[in-house]
This record gives sequence, structure tokens and C-alpha cells, in this order.
Amino acid sequence: MKGISNNNAVAVGVLATTLFAYTIWWYTTQGYTNVPDSIYIFGFAAILLNLVILWSLTSTKTISKKKGKKKMQSKKTKSQKGFTLIEVLLVIAILAILAGLVIVAINPFKQLADARNTQRRADATTVLNAVYQYTVDNNGTLPATITVTPTAACATAGVCTGLIDLSVLTASEKYLTSLPKDPSSGTVNSTGYNISKSANGRVTVSAPSAENSVTISVTR
Repeated sequence: MKGISNNNAVAVGVLATTLFAYTIWWYTTQGYTNVPDSIYIFGFAAILLNLVILWSLTSTKTISKKKGKKKMQSKKTKSQKGFTLIEVLLVIAILAILAGLVIVAINPFKQLADARNTQRRADATTVLNAVYQYTVDNNGTLPATITVTPTAACATAGVCTGLIDLSVLTASEKYLTSLPKDPSSGTVNSTGYNISKSANGRVTVSAPSAENSVTISVTR
């Protein structure tokens, strides 16, 4: 790395690592679904830069020592033992970048969102099945509180003002012990799941808080 001092080189390596770490932090908090190639390129470039800096620092550790005036000032190199703190920090930086790339590849935020979406699908199906069973037991009559406008269902023991009261499903725990709540938007009063009926009597339960641009809606 001719023309660049070791201190400046290390500063560049640290800056590249910091920028990569910030990029990973920012990108993984945006609820992304696909990883752009630019992140991988950035990560590998940062690793390569740190490896070059590490190689440069290691190569400059060899010192020449003159051995005798009678041998035409011939030089003999002697390597210093051990690693410097800067070299250790560069190795840690490289490992940190590799860990960041693994995190991006695994994408735990997306996996957690997918897990919540799976729960939402199961919850919507559970509510719809309970409504269907109630309808069967009541000669085809739907719970009277369900309207044609998609509205959030009231949570069990919650205040149902402005919400759909489905307490007929949980009364005496006949169909449900309690109404399931959305894992992120469910509150004390609201389940976070919308329910509605069509003009022909079909019931739809949906999860408006579904993540990763997924639409979750079941109809029967």
C-alpha cells in the first residue's frame, strides 16, 4: 500500500467496517424480504480491504539488520513475534463483517415476521371455524354482530365499543376458550383481526397487520 501510512490505512479499514455495520443495522430494520447484491458486494469488499491492510501491516513487521561490516553490509531479516493490537482488531473486524453477512443471509427479522404471519393464518382460520360451527348449531344463522364492513373483533373480556362482539363464541367456552390476538397489533380490547360478511352470507376473517407485504384473509 505505497503512499499510504499504516495509520491512515487502518482508519480506512475501520471506516469501511463501521459503514458496513451501519448498513446491516439499517437494512435489517426495514422489514426487507430480498437481500440486494450490493450488500454482499459491500461486505466482501470490506473484507478484502481489511485483508490487504492486515497483509501490509504484517509485511512491515520484518526488520533488516546489518550483520558485520566485512560482509558488504548484507542484510538479514528478522520477524517480530506475536500480533499487534491493530492486527488483532483487523481480524476481529473481518470476523464481524463475516458475521454481518451471515445475519443478512439468514435474515432473522424476516423469519420472525414469517412466523408471526403463520400464527395469523392459524388464528384467522380458528376464528372462522368457530363462526362456522356456531352457524351450523344455529340453523345457518351467523352471529348477529358481524357486519358487511370489515371491523376488528373484540378481545375476550375487552370493551367492545366500535368493535365486533363475538362473545357468543366464547360463552361457556363452547366454541373458543378465548379469541386469539394478533401477535403485534392485538390489544386489551381488540384482537387485531377483522371480520365481515358478504351479502350472500360468506364470512371473511383477515389480518390487516400481516407483515412482509403479505395478505392474510380466509373466507368461508
